[in-house]
Amino acid sequence: MILSPIEIITRKRNGEKLTEDEIQFIIDGYTRGDIPDYQISALLMAIYFRGMDAEETATPGPAHARFRRGAGFERHSRAEGG
Repeated sequence: MILSPIEIITRKRNGEKLTEDEIQFIIDGYTRGDIPDYQISALLMAIYFRGMDAEETATPGPAHARFRRGAGFERHSRAEGG
């Protein structure tokens, strides 16, 4: 299955539960710079309005593990002056 940020955003906007693979795809893609800020903003808005269940928020994954170990995210806005 090929994952697409637009399909993931649409699924969450429609109130569907995201899979561990989808969540990991979004986190990895954004931190690599492959997913633009406006798509993450749209996903975050969908999550804000639709929420995430306990399974979605507890999804373990390599990105979460790196963050817990103190690696953090080195993501910066690509906007001018940011």
